[in-house]
Amino acid sequence: MCADDGKSQVKQPEQQGETSDHYDPFVGLANALEDWGDSDGKYRFKVFEVNHLFLPPVNQFAALLGLKLSPSFMLKMMESHSGLSHGLSKGSIANLTGEKGISRKSAEQFRDWFMSVAEPMKAIFDVPESALIGRAEQVRSNASNWLSVAVGVAFTGSPAVKGPPPTELRPLLQFVKKRAQQDIELFELARAFVKAKQVGHDERTVHWHIIKPYWQKNSLVPQAQLDAMERFPSNKGEWHELEAEKRVPLLAACLHLMFDFYLHMISAYEVGCVMQIEASEETLRARPWLLCRALSSFTDKEGKPTTCFGALLRELQGAASVLHGKPIGERDFARYIPIDSDPSNPSYESDSDRHYNVLKKWRSHQDLPSFERLELFITNVSRPVQPADNRPLVILCKIAIGLDGFVKQLAHQALNDVRNITQVAGVFEDVLARYPVYYQHHLDKQLEQAANS
Repeated sequence: MCADDGKSQVKQPEQQGETSDHYDPFVGLANALEDWGDSDGKYRFKVFEVNHLFLPPVNQFAALLGLKLSPSFMLKMMESHSGLSHGLSKGSIANLTGEKGISRKSAEQFRDWFMSVAEPMKAIFDVPESALIGRAEQVRSNASNWLSVAVGVAFTGSPAVKGPPPTELRPLLQFVKKRAQQDIELFELARAFVKAKQVGHDERTVHWHIIKPYWQKNSLVPQAQLDAMERFPSNKGEWHELEAEKRVPLLAACLHLMFDFYLHMISAYEVGCVMQIEASEETLRARPWLLCRALSSFTDKEGKPTTCFGALLRELQGAASVLHGKPIGERDFARYIPIDSDPSNPSYESDSDRHYNVLKKWRSHQDLPSFERLELFITNVSRPVQPADNRPLVILCKIAIGLDGFVKQLAHQALNDVRNITQVAGVFEDVLARYPVYYQHHLDKQLEQAANS
C-alpha cells in the first residue's frame, strides 16, 4: 500500500564526473547516443523514474489529470510546438523506449531533431536550474524530470513563443522547484549513507530516520503521522502478521505521505488561479475558492456529495447562480452540459431528462466528460462574464475527477489490508480534509510575496 514501506529505495547511479555550476544538458544529450546503444546493436532512449513519495514521477501526477505522457504524445506536442518534423515512423516512436529499440540511423535522426527543437531553450536555460538537473541526474532523482518540466513552462514565455507562461502556475512552479531541490539533497544524503555503509543490512535502503527530517521541514503531514511511520513493518511478512486494527493507523500515515505532494500541487495551482481574479486580501482570506470549498463539503460528515467532482459541480452550480443573478436549480444547471443529438437514433427522453441524467452520472463518476466537453460546459456556465480563458476551471474539474479515480484505486488496495470499508473511508476523508491547510499555506506564501514586492 505504502510505496516506500516507510523507507525510500535509492538506486546507485553509474559513476559520473562531478557536476559543476556550468552543467549543460544539451551537450549531455549530444554525447549520450552511445549510452542508448545496447549489445544487440539497437538504441533505446533510457527513461528513469523512482517510486518516491516525497517527489513522485511526473507521469504519476499527469495521470491524475488524465494525461498519458507517452513518447508519441510528447513528440507530437514538440512537433506541433516547433513546426519541425522528426520524420520517425510510428513503429520507431513506439520502439524508442520499448524492448525492440531503433537503429543507429534512426537514433541519430532523433537526436539531431531533438537538438534542433531544443536549441531555442538555451537562451532561457537558467544556470542554477541546469546545475540542479545535473545533480538530480547523478543521483537518479525524479527532480531532473520535474525541473525539465519547469524549464519547459518557462520556455512558453520566451520570445520564440506567443506570450508569457500562465501566471496561475507561479505558486505551483515555486513549490516544484523547492521540492525538487530538497529531493536532490535527500538522495545525495542517502547516497552518502550508502557509501559509508551506515544504513543497516541492505546498503540500498535508507531508513526512515534519515528521511523523516525532510518530511518535517518540507511537508504538511501532521507530526503524529510522521511518528507513526517509525512503527511501519520492515518487510511484507511482518505487515501480514499485523491484525487489521493495527494496520489502520499505519495505513493512515502512508496515505498522508502519499497525498502530501498532490495536495501541495493542487492547492498551489488553485491559489494561483484565484489570485488572478481576486485582488482583495480580505476576500481571499475570508472565502476559499471552488475546489477548496468542494473538498471541504466532500469530507463533511453530513450531507456530503459522494465524489469530489460531484462536490465541485455543486460549487459551480452556486457560482452560476451568482453569475446569472438568479437561483439556478439542478435541472437548469444540467442544461449547460452539451448533449450530442443523433437524428438517426432519436432519444425518447425529454431534453431536460437527458441533460439531468448526464449530470447525475458525472456526479457518480460515470461516463465522465472529455477535456473538450468540459470546455464547452464551463463556457456555457460562465457565458455572462465571458472570461478570456476557461482552462483553469476545466483543469480544476479534471483534478477533481482525477482525485476521485485516485481515491477509488487506493481504496481498493487498502481494502485488501483493512477489510472494513467504514474505516478505510474514514482514513481517506481525514487525509482529504487537510486540503484547506495546504490551500492556506500557499495563499499565505503568495500574499506575503505580493506584500513584499
